[in-house]
Amino acid sequence: MKISFWLTSTTRIMNKDNWGNAPMGGAEISAVQLGEEILKLGHDVTYYLQRCEPFDKDNLHIRLHRQVDEETHEYFICVRPHAILSTEFNKGIKKILWSGDAADQSSNNIFYDKDTADSITAFVFKSNWQKEKVLEQYFYIKPEKSHVIYNGVKGEYFSRNGIIPNPKRFIHTSTFYRGLLNFIDIWPMILTEIPDAEIHVFSKTDLYHGGLPDGKQESWVMLAERLVQIPGIVLREPVPQYILMGEIKKAWLMLYPNSGFVESSCGSVQQSVLMGTPVIATKRAGLPETIKEGGILIEQSEEYWKEKFVEATLELCRDTQRRNRIAEYGQKRLPEETWEQRAIQWQDFLRCL
Repeated sequence: MKISFWLTSTTRIMNKDNWGNAPMGGAEISAVQLGEEILKLGHDVTYYLQRCEPFDKDNLHIRLHRQVDEETHEYFICVRPHAILSTEFNKGIKKILWSGDAADQSSNNIFYDKDTADSITAFVFKSNWQKEKVLEQYFYIKPEKSHVIYNGVKGEYFSRNGIIPNPKRFIHTSTFYRGLLNFIDIWPMILTEIPDAEIHVFSKTDLYHGGLPDGKQESWVMLAERLVQIPGIVLREPVPQYILMGEIKKAWLMLYPNSGFVESSCGSVQQSVLMGTPVIATKRAGLPETIKEGGILIEQSEEYWKEKFVEATLELCRDTQRRNRIAEYGQKRLPEETWEQRAIQWQDFLRCL
């Protein structure tokens, strides 16, 4: 099969030296890691990006967006931006939307157009929550074209290699508008019980080009200035995923108090669960499907939810046996959730279109 992925811009110019290693957005990382396994199954994979230095390596091809008309396509998988799906392609092409965008994202608005929605062969969603909400809002999308395939993880990163988690070390990783502000209230409450605790915050400060000269978002910088005043909060820049996995291994818990941007699923939370690092998170959007029994979910709509978030965190710090039972649950899920298994699932799915 000849499979093409359409990806959005990144802040780095992707090339043959940094491909597969440089930090990218979660949706882009998913597409790259899925493609790695699809290549192993003997297929041909092409990626189209806004910013890259085109190159070829065996059956892998990296191209600029403007080169999309230079080749014919068999399976064209759009991650984002979605507008490309309104374009006329060669006859016989299978057009697939594989998006993590929730129903409230304007990128989906092209599906208010019936002709565009009808031209799509299949819609692949990352959670049942995402599928249900999108179908509610975009009535031209036919339910029979809609499918759910969960994200995967890169299995080789998940050996703990003798690393023992530190009961006083925590981790958070995401873009800053997914609830990072809540640590201004939550973290001092944790410090009252664990004064020497640390939380390592890996936040994508320049994933999208901001208004400052270095590309950072001004709102991120203002938040960072407040966070660094609180003892134990360690702000860190994004790192390649294999390094981030090592950081997750060291942590006792992943703390994910998202009260902002709704998520169809969450790669960092999934990785943490499968690593055996339990997650304390808000019970919203697609997070319950991602976490399942791999952590504790807090109903964010309730009063005093931040206090309840802290209580759940401290409970798993005191009750090591319960924490380890939750960790074991996550680790047992790993064999079924690797990209190796997801690639086989995608291969079978595409062949049936």
